[in-house]
Amino acid sequence: VRSSVYSEFIEKLAKEMSKLKQGSGLMKGVDIGPLVNTRAYDKVSAIVSNSKDFTEPLSLTSSRPSPYYEPTILPFANQTEVPIFKEEIFGPVASIWKFEDEEEVIRLANSTRYGLQAYVFTR
Repeated sequence: VRSSVYSEFIEKLAKEMSKLKQGSGLMKGVDIGPLVNTRAYDKVSAIVSNSKDFTEPLSLTSSRPSPYYEPTILPFANQTEVPIFKEEIFGPVASIWKFEDEEEVIRLANSTRYGLQAYVFTR
């Protein structure tokens, strides 16, 4: 996210993610179901925990027991040594990187040897 709108973007994303309802995927009105198993929950927890050296995670709903993982935002500056930058998380976690210009965001995207997902939003 471009640095000029980074804080506003995080605030708006947090507001929307906090509205997500967790529960059984078979129930009406549920947005986020459980992770596939406890091992998946432990992996997501470990990645988020290992990111705490770089940022403060924003958990957005009340905590539920495993295998439910609360929607979380990991706001980063431009660190590429963060574990989530190098591995898929498969959980309701949004890692958000800040950049100044197109050159920097391309450098960030190319600084991992993996083809992890990335999104581009424009006006």
